[in-house]
Amino acid sequence: MLWTIFVDICLLGFVLFTSLIFWSWRKQRLFSELGIPGPRPLPLFGNILSYGKGMHEFDMKCTKKYGKTFGIYEGAFSMLVTSDPELIKAICIKEFSKFTNRRRFEDGDTRLQSMLTAAKDEQWHRLRTTLTPIMSGNKLKQMISLVDHCAVNLNTIIAKAAATGEAVELKDLFGGFSINVIAECGFSVRVDSSGDKDDQFLYHVKKAFFTNFFNPVILLILMFPNACTPILSKLKLFSLLPKNSKEFFSNLINDILSKRETSKDFIGRVILCKQC
Repeated sequence: MLWTIFVDICLLGFVLFTSLIFWSWRKQRLFSELGIPGPRPLPLFGNILSYGKGMHEFDMKCTKKYGKTFGIYEGAFSMLVTSDPELIKAICIKEFSKFTNRRRFEDGDTRLQSMLTAAKDEQWHRLRTTLTPIMSGNKLKQMISLVDHCAVNLNTIIAKAAATGEAVELKDLFGGFSINVIAECGFSVRVDSSGDKDDQFLYHVKKAFFTNFFNPVILLILMFPNACTPILSKLKLFSLLPKNSKEFFSNLINDILSKRETSKDFIGRVILCKQC
């Protein structure tokens, strides 16, 4: 009796596994059928396991081998990657209205799903219409003083390193400068990414931008998005951002909104636009 049950379970497992492999194979034929070059994907995983040295290293390697435009797979997701300036311009500017929706991970948090990069269809269109005046050339010029302040700090760091002959890691240096500009222009928060390593804003930004693609939960979502995402989000077993980082930025924005009505930064512009 036990032997029969064991055999039945093994047969069922074999059938399910074979079905998943076939399903994955069908999903991963898209680019080959369209004649788009790209690395050969693994069943179920796609090309995720090639991210060992970082996504940027993988993208650079593929660009050299397959050209400016190629196709890859992240689990069940087909991804068209391009570094062709004309194609990027067409997608992001000339024909942007035809590319309204972006891929997003559903984690049950409506705040994250309401971001411009995650919103869909009519919600995206409403947000885009509201925010477009804020991003005009004249409005952005009013943030120049904030960028100048960050540039002065960057120049001070470079001058100090030049005077002492100290080696400088450019990636970290300009990455810190970018974070400083985002913090000041977006949130009116001044951080010293080169000096204060314990700054909370810097700490949570780094956590928010780190994605471990080898996390079992993320692998499951990438391989079976339609099946796993609703279940994991309802059970609160998956969060796109670390919970403490999510609460930090939520509290920061709420605090900014409660303390001022006008400012040169991005949030101040949003407040003015809302009042209009």
